[in-house]
Amino acid sequence: MAASFCINVIPILITLELLRRLEQPERTSEKTKVDVLGAVLCTLGLGGSVYALIEQPYYGWADARIYIPFVLGLISLGTFIWYERRVSQPMLPLELFKVRNFSVGNIATTAIYAGLSVATFVIVVFVQQTGAIRH
Repeated sequence: MAASFCINVIPILITLELLRRLEQPERTSEKTKVDVLGAVLCTLGLGGSVYALIEQPYYGWADARIYIPFVLGLISLGTFIWYERRVSQPMLPLELFKVRNFSVGNIATTAIYAGLSVATFVIVVFVQQTGAIRH
């Protein structure tokens, strides 16, 4: 079992050598700050809305355990976007979305994963229906 991990040694050594040869970027005197508030808003926004979407089938939309995290998550995401437009060193520079390759890449990724999700759902339903007929 330990021998199977040895296959990684050569790529790791090559990567370390290539990294050593890279030129170091010039250091600027400008100190960068971590966007803590942006990170917290993003985490709360994604966490609350994803939690609500996952747990909604068990409790229903009318349950406070669902609609409160969902609403707070959406408010946090909206606040995150508002805040990121105004901060000097944002966690997610919104100007990235003006770059064609970045925007099209995100749209393509969303479409691909949507297609995979729908295909998985359709295959599961198909197998359930055909399996029920044959038995």
